[in-house]
Amino acid sequence: MFTMLPLEDIRVLDLSHAAAGPYCSMLLADMGAEVVKIEPAHGEHFRQVLGSSIFVNLNRNKRGIVVNMATPEGKDIVLKLAHQSDVMLESFTPGSVDRLGLGYEAIKESNPGIIYASISGFGQTGPYRDRPGYDVVAQAMSGLMLATGTPDGPPVRIGTSLIDFSAGLFVAFGIILALRNREKTGQGCRVDMSLLETAISWMNYWVTYYSMYQKLPQRWGSAHEMFAPYQVFATKDKPIFVGVSTNKFFEAFCRAFGLEHLLEEEKFSTNELRCQHRDELVPLVAEALKNYSSQELLAKLEELGIPNAPLLNIDEVIEHPQVQARDIIADMEHPLYGPVKMTKFPVHMSNMDRPLRAPAPLLGEHTEEVLLRLDYSPAEIEALEQKGVILRARKDQATRPV
Repeated sequence: MFTMLPLEDIRVLDLSHAAAGPYCSMLLADMGAEVVKIEPAHGEHFRQVLGSSIFVNLNRNKRGIVVNMATPEGKDIVLKLAHQSDVMLESFTPGSVDRLGLGYEAIKESNPGIIYASISGFGQTGPYRDRPGYDVVAQAMSGLMLATGTPDGPPVRIGTSLIDFSAGLFVAFGIILALRNREKTGQGCRVDMSLLETAISWMNYWVTYYSMYQKLPQRWGSAHEMFAPYQVFATKDKPIFVGVSTNKFFEAFCRAFGLEHLLEEEKFSTNELRCQHRDELVPLVAEALKNYSSQELLAKLEELGIPNAPLLNIDEVIEHPQVQARDIIADMEHPLYGPVKMTKFPVHMSNMDRPLRAPAPLLGEHTEEVLLRLDYSPAEIEALEQKGVILRARKDQATRPV
């Protein structure tokens, strides 16, 4: 297996914060890119969120420096780093970096080959461009939230920051495409991604369906609008998912669970009819399954070849044999928190490893190292710190979180 990673010759200057941008640069760093992350003196806000777990996970394999970009000296540091970089990533509200003199037009003057990627709530154009963006706002405005939840309940937010992470994934893909294009043309470009468009892209077939039939998506809970019975059912101990998606499965299911009489009823004879009469069908199925234990039911469904799954919590996910066999979760030693588990890059490639090389940086951990590489002298670095332009890691930081 090769030890060289595909992006080892790519330098990324990361001005992003929160989740979407850091997830993007994490993906690039995981594949070998040298990522330098810039933070303010008080540290990125997500160092304090959810016990720092988001920051610790999303900022692995990166170097971290502290620079006050609002000062002339700080701006100069960023410009020097940008001049040496292949990619610059930011996730501020549109116009913010331009006011600092660090927008795309300013950066490409000294580095015309730069790939300048921006992630924002609504994109760099349009009437909402100046609004701050959040994952849940994109879920709400894309139609996703109105399509999520139970039929008789309110719309609900998805239980993870899916839109943030998806936007980061799309931008990472866009950056790779832009780098490939630069190889062919020698030209850099601007990459512009919004959380709103990310969320709308996940509603793709609903957009098409509405344009064809003028019908809106409904909330189905754990069920599916196209199949029945196809949802979560209760057992004696834990709920499980049961997916009876074909006539063949339905016949086998009914014979296995004492529901043969349903096979004689015309209203349950096809999947389309079963969907139309799901309000009658689902209670009958639920009654037949409730006295099984989850393990008994899962084993029986597996024997029948019917799609099924346990509902696992995170502790069970970590210990699941399939998860462990795929090596998607690994331990990494962090100087503040000790060994922590985190998800690895999820794509397996036959000739490449997926290493977790370095933990998320302490605040200002690599400031001095990076400035020395920019040819700042130790005396200049000391003077910049005295003026509040930069911050180096505290010697006692390893004993207390930021």
